[in-house]
Amino acid sequence: MTEKDEDQNPSVTSNIQRFEGSLASKHNIARSKKLAAECALTGIKLPPELLELLTEINGQDAYNVEVDALSTIPKDQYLVLPDTLALNAFDAKVVGQGFGNETISFCELIQIAALNYMVCPAQEERTKIIFGFIRAFAVSIGWRVDNNEVKKVAWDVNVHSALGNRMTEWFTQNAILAAKLRTLAFMSPFFTRHMFHVSGHHYMAASTFEYNQKYNRLFVAAGMQDMLEVLPRDLLHHTVLHWILPAAPQKVLDLARVDSDVAARVPNSVFVRAGAGPAGTAIITTTAAVLESMAAPGFLRELEKIYPKEIQVIRESANQIHEAPPKFHLVCKAYGLAPLSKDEQTFLALAKVAAKKVAPVAQAYINAYARESSLGQARALAKHAAEDPFLLKTMEHWFRAYAKRQKDCVTMRELLIGDAEVESVNSGEQRAF
Repeated sequence: MTEKDEDQNPSVTSNIQRFEGSLASKHNIARSKKLAAECALTGIKLPPELLELLTEINGQDAYNVEVDALSTIPKDQYLVLPDTLALNAFDAKVVGQGFGNETISFCELIQIAALNYMVCPAQEERTKIIFGFIRAFAVSIGWRVDNNEVKKVAWDVNVHSALGNRMTEWFTQNAILAAKLRTLAFMSPFFTRHMFHVSGHHYMAASTFEYNQKYNRLFVAAGMQDMLEVLPRDLLHHTVLHWILPAAPQKVLDLARVDSDVAARVPNSVFVRAGAGPAGTAIITTTAAVLESMAAPGFLRELEKIYPKEIQVIRESANQIHEAPPKFHLVCKAYGLAPLSKDEQTFLALAKVAAKKVAPVAQAYINAYARESSLGQARALAKHAAEDPFLLKTMEHWFRAYAKRQKDCVTMRELLIGDAEVESVNSGEQRAF
């Protein structure tokens, strides 16, 4: 079929026009034209929506790490905006500022709330209203980035105005709750960013109990425990603000480090977690934290004589991670960052080997002295320490005994490397790493 024949074929033309405007990629449009032409030649009839779906599927990788980590929501649950709405480009400096700095009117706020009420997957009226307002507030305070999972529709006065009036009436009658929803719309992206950052996923339906427990701690730490039940958990932690990618709250956190005005809007409970090691690096950052804890009682000084190169590498790697946590995330593309260089990957792998080597000693110290502390709640070392149960138990017994009778205990060096190797270390010879 020639291009002229294709243009004259009404079935092909109507199919193409149906989805041509909704596909972002020119490659997808070309593929869809080809598929439509093939269908016309073979006599196979495909509904326009199936044609679009096949085009999208064939245009994707069979597996995409970034898509898997960030997950997706159905298109009919995307954020909906009125097509007349004009938004400024995302600016991390103004996110969460007062009403005087917001760019949308109250009528536009109601429009967004009403349109998203209509796409809420829940059935309960109150849930749909709250879902709509959380999204509307998130847009109004600046949480917007490009067109990710966003669609625009025309506001039809005859169809939408009645719902808009109901939303306005609800807002008037529930002003206090509405104010809390606005705070939730500001805070929630920080929570989901943190969860994605440290867990690799912001929410997983197959592990709802574990994720809900983690989110509980974040909400409680921020003094927002009363907002945990405003929506079903899957909507609250996953669907309602899914269109906000981790890069947006990360930019706010990065700016808060150098801008006091921005920092004043970010709660301490959020800020202190901003430097947490990303998924896959906790073995390094946790080991480094334990080593620093071991400094005061003098254990670190002894350990540095036994594992000099390992501890140096662990410290250097942990410092690099704390300076730029997103850079070391398994899915750094979610933050708009390029993957680590080969040299950086090699050094990170070396630091993990070093941390795993020290893990039994570090975990033994936690078990003996710091079980009730925040370090005691960390689980990054436990599984690696368990790979050498004899050393773990031996060192835990030694730490407990040392606390009771220091003078009667053999030294840590004697226990770990033996008398012969102690003499070797004392003479200045370096042990292999």
